[in-house]
Amino acid sequence: NVSKRLFYEGVLITLDAAVDFSRRYSTEARKLSESEKDNVRKKELEQISEICARVPELPARTFWEALQSVWVTHLIFWVESNGNSVALGRFDQYMYPFYEESLDKGEITKDDGLELLECLYIKMSEIIKVYDGITAKFFGGFPQGQIIVVGGQTEEGLDATNDLSVLCIEAMTEVKTRQPNLAVRLHDGSPDDFALKACELARECNGQPEFFNDEIVIAALLNIGISIDEARNYAVAGCVEIALPGKTNTWGVAAMINFGKCLELALNNGKSRLTGKQLGPTTGDPRKFKKFEDMMEAYREQVKHVSKQVVIAQNCIQSAHAELAPQPFVSAFMSDCVEKGEDFVRGGARFNFTGPQGVGVASVADSLAAIKKLVLEDKTVTMSELTEALARDFQGKYQEVRSLLLNESPKYGNDDDYVDLIAREVGRIHCLSYSQYRDSRGGIYTPGMLSNTAGIMFGEVVAATPDGRRVNEPLSDGISPVAGRDICGPTAVYKSAAKLDLVLCPQGAVLNLKMIPALLDDR
Repeated sequence: NVSKRLFYEGVLITLDAAVDFSRRYSTEARKLSESEKDNVRKKELEQISEICARVPELPARTFWEALQSVWVTHLIFWVESNGNSVALGRFDQYMYPFYEESLDKGEITKDDGLELLECLYIKMSEIIKVYDGITAKFFGGFPQGQIIVVGGQTEEGLDATNDLSVLCIEAMTEVKTRQPNLAVRLHDGSPDDFALKACELARECNGQPEFFNDEIVIAALLNIGISIDEARNYAVAGCVEIALPGKTNTWGVAAMINFGKCLELALNNGKSRLTGKQLGPTTGDPRKFKKFEDMMEAYREQVKHVSKQVVIAQNCIQSAHAELAPQPFVSAFMSDCVEKGEDFVRGGARFNFTGPQGVGVASVADSLAAIKKLVLEDKTVTMSELTEALARDFQGKYQEVRSLLLNESPKYGNDDDYVDLIAREVGRIHCLSYSQYRDSRGGIYTPGMLSNTAGIMFGEVVAATPDGRRVNEPLSDGISPVAGRDICGPTAVYKSAAKLDLVLCPQGAVLNLKMIPALLDDR
């Protein structure tokens, strides 16, 4: 088989290249050591040279060698794929044996291990992906999704936390770098001191760590047919995209779906209010809707239409990647690729996921709640008045309508079932709309609800919405409430988010909650 032979040749070429890549660092470190006057630094450079001459060609023997091997491999993954969100998996699990042995043999102290971890974090912060202008609007900010996972469970369901799990948190507390993303897996059996250490980091470090609920994530993976032992071993890529380490090709943010635009189309019979173009199916004149389910069905049809377009586009893109952008180096480290003789991007990995992400959950939930309460139940606003107000962006006499929408209907994020259960249905509509499709690699579509900064960009192409949002204003972030509308405290926000059917969301969902630091000061 010619294609398999070419694949294996490509794998061997890239593995040899990785060895040469590391040896060049070895040569440079040796050269620098020869002219170094400081004895401490000279010894460090000599050690670096010895380590880079050995790994990743040969198995690591020490914690330092293992870290260096991970770093070189990680760096080449980036070079080969020009990718994003190249993750390090369950770092505390595969690195702990090296850490423990190096401690036991006296090769390092705990402080030495901490310093080496901090050096790794700093090196990871050197990787910056330069985006074009349009892409930067969707993925603004510095972090590149290099995520390290600590804590969680073993494949047998026991607690997996170890001393290195805690050390990874301590290293981030010290250096406070923006990379890597540090993901903390928590479950019912997580040690209290480990959870507390993670919470202390959250108090001190902007955006670190991320918290993952094992009970929900594992259930979501079981729901798509993953075995219990593999589900318990899950890791994270990017920010919240779930993957099975060493077994998964996951396109975590394969597409972003503008929920706000879907609602706009549902309220205008499939036409864009901003351009007048027919973008979606005709789902009826909303002024003739008699009950709330009529509104929901129109919205559901618009989402289903968009989902189909996403699948068509994604399968075309993935087919092009398979033909034009193979990844033989990544394939060498992925279960089943070498066994099957099939590249990572051609479906060689054991699991293949494509993750369409929904944007604007809270904006749409608040909007639908306003329609249900003010138009269909209380009848304080007619559907004709509402549609005219939306068409005119609440200008002039329609400012009063906007005031009613903003102030007289429930808002997601306040533990109010009236709107929270609508948000749950908005999420379910998104997640279930992909159940019938397969991607071009033979895998499944695994929806999620994260937005990065896409809510800002998407808001620029969405007309006014029934929650009182005006044209060009941002849509809500992830599964967080619309900014400023959660007025019952953080616990209410958690309760609202917990009502979403996240078991249907195997690609993850982001709840961002920002607090004034003084609120978390010691009392």
